[in-house]
Amino acid sequence: MNGEEEQLLIGGDALHQAAENRFGRSLTPAEWQAIEPERWSSWPGIPYGQADLDELLSAMAKLPTPPQPSATERQRAQALASRRRTAAEAKEFVERERTQLFGAPGPPFENDFAAAAAWIEAQETLSKTSLLALSVVTPAGLDDIGQLSWLRDWLGEVLPDEPPHSPEERRAVFSSLLKGEASAIRRIGREAPLLDYLAPMPRHKVGIKPVPVDDNTVLDNLRCAADRLAHATGWSQVTAVHHILTGGMTSTPVIAMAHNRWGRESFGGPKISLEILDPFGVSAEEVARAYVAARKGIIAPDRSPPRRARVSVKRERLVAMAEETPTLTWPERWVLWNSRYPGERFPTGEAMRRAYGRARRR
Repeated sequence: MNGEEEQLLIGGDALHQAAENRFGRSLTPAEWQAIEPERWSSWPGIPYGQADLDELLSAMAKLPTPPQPSATERQRAQALASRRRTAAEAKEFVERERTQLFGAPGPPFENDFAAAAAWIEAQETLSKTSLLALSVVTPAGLDDIGQLSWLRDWLGEVLPDEPPHSPEERRAVFSSLLKGEASAIRRIGREAPLLDYLAPMPRHKVGIKPVPVDDNTVLDNLRCAADRLAHATGWSQVTAVHHILTGGMTSTPVIAMAHNRWGRESFGGPKISLEILDPFGVSAEEVARAYVAARKGIIAPDRSPPRRARVSVKRERLVAMAEETPTLTWPERWVLWNSRYPGERFPTGEAMRRAYGRARRR
């Protein structure tokens, strides 16, 4: 080698690492198996030279090009990796909420959303109270008490002496309240606190169901905890409920169907809106079918979580692993990472630590 002493690579692992660095990507275990496994073993202590490295690189060059994920698959992987990173960062917060709700920091229905849904549906769901929301225009110059007094007098003038009994009578009263020229009411409607959760649906599908909850009940406490988690992470309520109960992340393509429950349209044709929980997992045809279903009365509210700044899936996984393994050193994390993600190996533990630092600064 031009008078220079040849550098030996001791052991199959060192040979594999050097070959992958030269090749430009990591090989999967199946690809290593395809390249004469008995020749390129991982036995420790065996020296390999430049000729061995060149021969291995030649064999690697003959491997078929692995299929590349589609843009939709990459986007879904990105979204799921972002949620996992957020879950790792919010771990202590979630464990405190679970401890207050269930007496233990772990998920009560780990990786079993069907059992979580059955538990929710087994709780008492008969609402004892309801919320009536009004938007009223009052004369100028009145303070809060004056506005309430004016509203009391005005309602006494426009409401009938006896409550309406038939649906036709009720519609006539609401029509006069909302559409009359002298009407002071701009919006009116009933609202009930709802808890959204994932539930099994017909034909082996997953959907979002709402359930009304009473104040100071187990489900209301769960709803409040999920709303706090959703506010802190930017998730939807259904994602937060799913994570608290199961520890999992929603990755199933779901279209959430919602309607406006308060406003003038509450007492006419309902305002229907569709929101996509996983925007990369549904087609235009599925959206059209969901709209048709919403018109038939299949209604479940949700909101889409805000999009995060674009970060690679590998970096999101790296941050999540670091958050999940606070007691491990970087060399230990490096071994764990390379075994868990053989297609995204880091050359050294120090390189992994530097990549983590860059990911945290984004």
